[in-house]
Amino acid sequence: ECEVHPDGRNYLAVPASGSQAEYRLLNLLDTDSALAPVRLVLRWVFLSVFGLAAVLAVICGLFSARSIVRPISALVTHLRDAEQAGAFSTLHLEGSGVREIDDLTRSFNEAAAATSEARGKLDAAYLQFVGTLAKALDARDRYTAGHSQRVSELACRLATNLGLSVAAVERIRM
Repeated sequence: ECEVHPDGRNYLAVPASGSQAEYRLLNLLDTDSALAPVRLVLRWVFLSVFGLAAVLAVICGLFSARSIVRPISALVTHLRDAEQAGAFSTLHLEGSGVREIDDLTRSFNEAAAATSEARGKLDAAYLQFVGTLAKALDARDRYTAGHSQRVSELACRLATNLGLSVAAVERIRM
């Protein structure tokens, strides 16, 4: 077979079958016209595959976004609640499946634990300071010696008998 290009169009010359090694021209086929239906089908196939891939990409994007947005939203809500309560507590999230969000949650919980420990040390230092101040006042006058300690003990017994929480009794003691 061979190709000819009269008038800038592609034509295909088909050889005749026979015993001779020569070519006889049976007809000329316009290859552009002959391949037009195939090109049309291929164009629709490629457009359909592209459209399906685009729809799948959007769906996967939405599901991926949800897996990221939920834990971050829970973290933000927890921070707002902590701000309202004035206490920075640990956050318990189920595994998000996103390594960066799991790292962020772990870092958040480590910060919460460090803050809680620092708060406990600060409370202990405050209590020690108040106790030292009370002892200094008691040492100044023998008449009032031990008064602060006795008032604290009586207030704690009264709070316990009233059924207040342990945290409330501790605040009253301090």
